[in-house]
Amino acid sequence: MRWGGLLLLGLAVAFASPMWAQPVEPGDEPCELGTARRTLTSSSVQATVYNTGGLFFGSQTSAGGGYLLPTDTGNSPTFAASLWLGGTVGGDLRVAASRWGGWDFFPGPLEDAEAPPTNCSAYDRIYVVSRDDIRRYYQTGEATKDLRDWPYQLGAPVLDGDGVEGNYNLAGGDQPDLIGDQAAWWVMNDASGDHGASSVNGPLGVEVRVLAFVYGQRRATASPVLDQTSFYRYEIINRRGQPIEQMYASLWNGGPLGDGGDDYIGTDSLLSMGIMYNDSNEDAAYGSPPPAIGVQFLQGPIGLANGRDDDFDGEVDEPE
Repeated sequence: MRWGGLLLLGLAVAFASPMWAQPVEPGDEPCELGTARRTLTSSSVQATVYNTGGLFFGSQTSAGGGYLLPTDTGNSPTFAASLWLGGTVGGDLRVAASRWGGWDFFPGPLEDAEAPPTNCSAYDRIYVVSRDDIRRYYQTGEATKDLRDWPYQLGAPVLDGDGVEGNYNLAGGDQPDLIGDQAAWWVMNDASGDHGASSVNGPLGVEVRVLAFVYGQRRATASPVLDQTSFYRYEIINRRGQPIEQMYASLWNGGPLGDGGDDYIGTDSLLSMGIMYNDSNEDAAYGSPPPAIGVQFLQGPIGLANGRDDDFDGEVDEPE
């Protein structure tokens, strides 16, 4: 069997609004990098996520234990990945991007990118909820801590069950609005401390809300591809109060694909997919047949209703 992993991403871009962000008392020192780490697990994938802008790497072993596929083999098709953002503010290039370290994101939301909170410890948390958690709650009344504390006030999506908008009443029928069988949610920003990797003219001033999810946590899905895939949806909110022009969002993937001495990379422009594959019919880690991994964008930026072609597909995004 040939193992091919996919990191499928949908990027949603929104702009500043006053709701959800909660004030934090500033401290005397710059905000510390987040320490939160959680692992999503399907029947084939194990993906460790962090609230620093990076994925899979963090404090995992040098063997690349942050992303395993298939899980039971202990083999990894990628060692590290991270969110890359860039654009111009007042004509100056600003970037939030990391590779192997020097993370540029900090825990928590932003109210004001010019005066961000410098105490992020209250937000140093990643929330993980599964459909089994919700099912168990309805059957027994017992809620996991993350299900009970689901941070609706920070923008975590809620499926309304009590008929009251803007709240989270688990006992009244509200529940996390999940995609997939297991999902992780967290919020981070690039303005609460010094950038460790991209010190270019200061921060962008963005808040980023992340929903990562997997399918097939405990059962075989209708499509084997879903069992070998993890998904990442980013909502990027400009909190600066002035436009970020020529904005780009991407994902850096650092490999290696099993054994790193025989990897090639390529692209499929029609599928909007980057590909990493082996140069021969055998990989030192995976054996034969060799592995392959793809990173595909399922959805491009969704911006304000401005009558422009923001996703550059040749058509105005909104109906006339």
